Amino acid sequence: MNGNNNESAQLSNFFNSQMGRMTRVFYQHQRKGNLPIQNADEFVCLIEAHDPELCSFFDILFRSMNPNETRQQLKQKVMMLCYQMAALRNKQVSGAKAAIGLYMTGTGTSTAGINTLSNMGISATYQTVYNNKKKIVAAHEQSVQKYISDN
Repeated sequence: MNGNNNESAQLSNFFNSQMGRMTRVFYQHQRKGNLPIQNADEFVCLIEAHDPELCSFFDILFRSMNPNETRQQLKQKVMMLCYQMAALRNKQVSGAKAAIGLYMTGTGTSTAGINTLSNMGISATYQTVYNNKKKIVAAHEQSVQKYISDN
């Protein structure tokens, strides 16, 4: 029985360490103004390039899931799971939630629907999404004005 407790502790420590590393990678990526990566292969390259200790961690998670699903669909789900787990560790890692909220407003989801997703930890709040949309519009207007003045 003692061996199982030791293995559980080692697995817990490994998982905790890897999640901390992955959270730091996402936080640094987001702090540089980058959007969340939506392609699973590019996602793996990002985490492994920024922290070599994360090599194969995504594959460990991937292999532990249901292998009967299509591989690409499962990769996308594991990628979203990684973003969600990192956001649980650090509320500043919110780029994926903001992207989901922005997408949901684009599909016509109500304010209450978006806030419900936010309460579930899946999306940013409607107010956060609205504020991000205002920033996007302002940045677009500035880039159009700059283009017009340059040409």
